[in-house]
Amino acid sequence: MHGHVGMNTSGRLISIATLLGAAACARAEAAPSPVPSAAAVTVTTVEVTEQIFPKTTLLSGSVVANQRAEVAADTAGKVLEARVERGDVVKQGELLVRLDTRDSALGAAEASAALAAARTGEQHQRLECERSEKLLAQRVISRSEFDRQKAACEASAASTRAAAARAARAGKQVGDGRIVAPFAGVVVARSVSKGDFVAPGRPVVVLVQRDPLRVELSVPEAAVAKVARDQVIAFSVAPLPAERFRATVRFVGPVIDARSRNLTIEALVASDDPRLLPGMFATARLPVGEQRFAAVPRSAVAGTRESPRVFVVVDGVVHERVVQLGEPEGDRVAVLKGLRAGERVVVKPTAAVVDGARVK
Repeated sequence: MHGHVGMNTSGRLISIATLLGAAACARAEAAPSPVPSAAAVTVTTVEVTEQIFPKTTLLSGSVVANQRAEVAADTAGKVLEARVERGDVVKQGELLVRLDTRDSALGAAEASAALAAARTGEQHQRLECERSEKLLAQRVISRSEFDRQKAACEASAASTRAAAARAARAGKQVGDGRIVAPFAGVVVARSVSKGDFVAPGRPVVVLVQRDPLRVELSVPEAAVAKVARDQVIAFSVAPLPAERFRATVRFVGPVIDARSRNLTIEALVASDDPRLLPGMFATARLPVGEQRFAAVPRSAVAGTRESPRVFVVVDGVVHERVVQLGEPEGDRVAVLKGLRAGERVVVKPTAAVVDGARVK
């Protein structure tokens, strides 16, 4: 009995040992092989330095047309021709709308004939006055007769002037049938079509001047002393945030708004850039002093405008950092937050430069 039990015990021990060995082999086979470390990348780095940059205040406003006109008819008539469409660029004096002025032309012809008759009558009266003056000198006529003749001459001259005014007005009505652009600009709207009847004073076209444009900006009360007439200000517009346009201050408001505590200024933009449109939201930075910031080359900045990043090398390892940028100055840009002088950043980082990469 005892020998039989021992045999069973030793058999069980052998089985357990066999199972443990098999499990160890399985674990050895399942264990992943060591991952080789990533290859080091070759980079060019520069040292972060400090640089003096202009200290600025952000101004906001909008682009507006320097001139805007609702071009109206000065005479009544039916529209014979509407020459322009919305978006057309026109020159000063260019025909916009032509009206039927045949009635005005007939009136002008009648007024012209009346003027000719008045001039003839005036000439006749002038001769009579000259004759009466001679007769008065010869004592052939009395002073009262001469005075009556002189009054008739003056009345005839006045009638001629009145006829000339009527003829000029009639001629103007004919000319008013041609509605032309008062200045060079862009057609914003056209409110008449061929066959419409227009009365004097009715707007037919809305025209805005594109060059120059104006930029209206609000200046905080604390920065009012930093603006002056003829000062040049750089600004950008919402659709083109990376572009910088230049404007010259031409008007500085005389009072500060009591509610916003801002002062309104207007600057002229001498640019016919078709990308600038009246109504665009504009932002500008007004220099109000100087400040020292860490600076890096523009080529060291990666990421997006909303989330700029740089790659800092510390002990041979790349560290990606989100930074806050200021305004550029030449080929360098201020770093307001995220870097300090003395650190080294990668210039023109490639796709291989990532956080945690080793550098040669």
